[in-house]
Amino acid sequence: MFPEPPVIPFRPEKEQCDCRQRLLVRKTHRKTVLSMAGPFVALQTSARCPKCSRIFNSETLRRIVQPGCRTSYDVITFIGRSLFQRYRTTREIQDELLIRNIRISTSEINHLGRKFISYLALGHRLAVPRIRAKMELSGGYILHLDATHEGDCPALMSGMDGLSEMVLANVKIPSEKADHIVPFLEDLKKNYGLP
Repeated sequence: MFPEPPVIPFRPEKEQCDCRQRLLVRKTHRKTVLSMAGPFVALQTSARCPKCSRIFNSETLRRIVQPGCRTSYDVITFIGRSLFQRYRTTREIQDELLIRNIRISTSEINHLGRKFISYLALGHRLAVPRIRAKMELSGGYILHLDATHEGDCPALMSGMDGLSEMVLANVKIPSEKADHIVPFLEDLKKNYGLP
């Protein structure tokens, strides 16, 4: 951690466009990024092709932080895991982040926790073909279903492979009636085949 955020330059990894034109500097701007190593200032240079006008940015910076955001993926992961695996409150997470000189409001921590879940769901969706292939190599899967809910809240329906104990899918449903469960089961069948 640094007393003052360091300035780290980020440039496009390419020096020429696919059309073989040398790239020109389009603009350079500063962006403060909150990362688990501590805040830093990204000095981001973007480039433009003079022939086809295509814009190029640093892929390295894009792997650290989403364009248009200032909170890095590692902070989002820390918040998500703290909320959902370590069962920390937003205030406890805020205190842990302050030790690393990362100042984020509790409402932003809640927002980033939801973003973590969205990224996790997207990653899971992208991994479906690999998960299916792995289960096919193991001889298929045994489907375990469970739905939990409190009071009048929607139920969380989960489908899990009983062999690998991998959660295959989750969905919130208003009730455990067949007309709500059947689409969930059809999705599981489409993604992973018959159990």
